[in-house]
Amino acid sequence: MTFSDRLDAASVKPDAFGFKVWSLKRSADYGSKHYNEHAVEIAEARLSADGRTVTLAIPTLAPTQCYELKARLLAPDGSALERSLHGTIHKLAEH
Repeated sequence: MTFSDRLDAASVKPDAFGFKVWSLKRSADYGSKHYNEHAVEIAEARLSADGRTVTLAIPTLAPTQCYELKARLLAPDGSALERSLHGTIHKLAEH
């Protein structure tokens, strides 16, 4: 993930991130409760040379209907930088 501002390198570590996944039940009604919601381990967090791009190693990452990635980092001046990203993973790239 790439941030608009530079990050404090010391704050980029696996426990600064939270990743959880869940499924939904499709129906004619809008919305659904979360099914099989669980946290997924982040094994590694690496900051690139640009100081803005973080690469996460998530060994058990798999396609999922819904995910939430939370980041609790610091800017170089020490101010808090908290972000949340939601999405769907349809397919993983093959390496």
